[in-house]
Amino acid sequence: MNHLSFLAVRILAIVLILGNASSLLVLSDIFDGESFRPNHAWQVLAVIAPIIIGLLLWKFSKLTAYIVFPDKSIEVPVVSGENIVSGGTFLIGLYLLLEAIIRVPNIAMTSPLVPIFKSQEGFIAELVTLLVQFCIAAALLIKREMVLKMYRKLSYENT
Repeated sequence: MNHLSFLAVRILAIVLILGNASSLLVLSDIFDGESFRPNHAWQVLAVIAPIIIGLLLWKFSKLTAYIVFPDKSIEVPVVSGENIVSGGTFLIGLYLLLEAIIRVPNIAMTSPLVPIFKSQEGFIAELVTLLVQFCIAAALLIKREMVLKMYRKLSYENT
């Protein structure tokens, strides 16, 4: 159970860090030359605090996992590079596929048949982009073994 709690703490740390990293752009608006007001301190704290908490959780993830599930052995599982490449390829393919599926209604609403904002050239470009994304996603999901073979070949050449 410690492996799962260790990974859960690390995932929470990643979510806290990356989820708030885009909010750092708000700080550039606050410090753009106008005077710093007291309410700006709360905005800065709201942006910086989750990132600091995420970094601390990452640093002390073994300790946090031990506090959640006190067990004598907390070891990080060893995962081979091939498993990481295979899993990563699947996840990237799945992400691209889901994003393409989510974009289908958007493109359907902006077709030339519905006179909104898009021209016919823009619609065709988005449609081609969507089809290419579907093809890449399908290739990554179906031909994971080919990517794994390329990884093996490259990793064995470097050793």
